Amino acid sequence: MHICLSSASREGYSKDVVETLAAPEGGERQFRYDEKWVEPAIKELIDKGRSPIGKKCLLCFLDLRGKPEEPCILPLREAVLARVIPVGSTYTLVFQLGPFRQPKSVTDFSTKVRQLLPSLHRYARTNDKLNPTGYLWVDGKNEIEAELKPSSTDKNWALEWEGIIRDYLKIMTAPSEYSKKYLAPEELATDENIFRDQSPFYTFYEMRDLAGGDRLIPGSTEKRTEFSLKPNTNYELSFYQFHPSKSFPKVTLRLNSSDKDINFIGRKQKEFNTRYDVKRFVFCTAGTVAGASGNILVSRVFQEGNVESVVEDIHLDYKIASSLRKITGSVVAVLLGFSLPACLALSRMTPPPDFWAYFWVFVVGLGVGLTTTLKDGFRFR
Repeated sequence: MHICLSSASREGYSKDVVETLAAPEGGERQFRYDEKWVEPAIKELIDKGRSPIGKKCLLCFLDLRGKPEEPCILPLREAVLARVIPVGSTYTLVFQLGPFRQPKSVTDFSTKVRQLLPSLHRYARTNDKLNPTGYLWVDGKNEIEAELKPSSTDKNWALEWEGIIRDYLKIMTAPSEYSKKYLAPEELATDENIFRDQSPFYTFYEMRDLAGGDRLIPGSTEKRTEFSLKPNTNYELSFYQFHPSKSFPKVTLRLNSSDKDINFIGRKQKEFNTRYDVKRFVFCTAGTVAGASGNILVSRVFQEGNVESVVEDIHLDYKIASSLRKITGSVVAVLLGFSLPACLALSRMTPPPDFWAYFWVFVVGLGVGLTTTLKDGFRFR
């Protein structure tokens, strides 16, 4: 198992943590690293074209406030490395997200993992200067798994998610109880490092077919994980919101579709005005003939007076199935509408035309039906 750290410590940079915890299992998430923060053995594999695709990874939060020699590491969730994009001196890692993972002990996890992996990222004093050292992406071999609780495979996954939220908030509000050996402890009191707890946490809960009551499981394609939807069907999309101590009435959860084949019924923006809740959104898919694909953008919207700040968190990809019955019905309707008047006119001609005249009317009518259906049903996306 590889360990991949996100050093998002200040509130303005905590987007990585919220996004990682919000996306559904099977969804995509990406981290970005400068090559100097990648373990040399991994970098060598990538340079040789042997990127560790398919490797199990543990995505973690790293608290670097106060420049500690032993910063706190908090596991967030498991993932599989789906792609590595090397560009210039940087690497972008694309993960397919897995279950949430909690350590057996938050306070002991960092210590034990650092003993096993001494090259992990931290601060050090060199020549009277405080500099970051070590790596953010490290091969943890098989050592990390023993320090984690077993992942939940039933509905109790939400309890694990809540536990991670509680641990994260404790670390952010009382960092000195978790990180050790601060080299610049005075920085903990600066404005940029004081945690003000200004954002709610939420996570994808489920998508459900309202007609059949079935819960949808996203499927994987070569490009992405997406939900398969039926045309002309109502669905409910829900998210679980939780905070142990406060609500956020000035923050809302907003959904937007990239395509007109998804139509929301009722509100598509709801306030985080309670400590915990299930935010439910209902939408209907269009009765599209040829099918459609797109995504639903999920965002947090922060309102301060007349100023609105939108933070885009996750995309939920979908594909609406085409309808062979609708395609056939459309072609036949156009064919009959074109051919019947033409055949009636031919039957009144003197002398009456031969079989081939009727045949070519049918062929042209079929062509008009197919062309009309393709033009109306297929759109460039």
